Amino acid sequence: MQETLHLEIVTPEMLAYEQEVIQVDIPGTSGDLGVLPRHAPMIVTVRPGVVTVFVNKQTKQCLFITGGVAEITPDRCTILATALVDLDKADKQFVLKQQQDIEHALKIATKDDEIAKLQHKLDELNSLLRAL
Repeated sequence: MQETLHLEIVTPEMLAYEQEVIQVDIPGTSGDLGVLPRHAPMIVTVRPGVVTVFVNKQTKQCLFITGGVAEITPDRCTILATALVDLDKADKQFVLKQQQDIEHALKIATKDDEIAKLQHKLDELNSLLRAL
């Protein structure tokens, strides 16, 4: 029997993903990180990008997260993500429309905090579009 670790991805709204996996690749802020069973314990910050989940040797799933924090123990990996998108179910046209709407809003925004929030959202959408 193959060794596994328990993966959970939690967003502010819910437990978005839970699965026993053989490996998970995480986009850390200091570089990508491959997590296998019996990994050394650590906490890492996560940048927007693709989390690649290897359920077994034949099955992998790609999920996009918009950043967060990951806690890794020898038998568990928990990612606290600000948002999660299953790339197999993502609608590229919808994301492109959101990008256009935010670019338009940026052109007419006048307050610094509003501009910063819109720019942050635009950066997340651009990362998601690159992943699609």
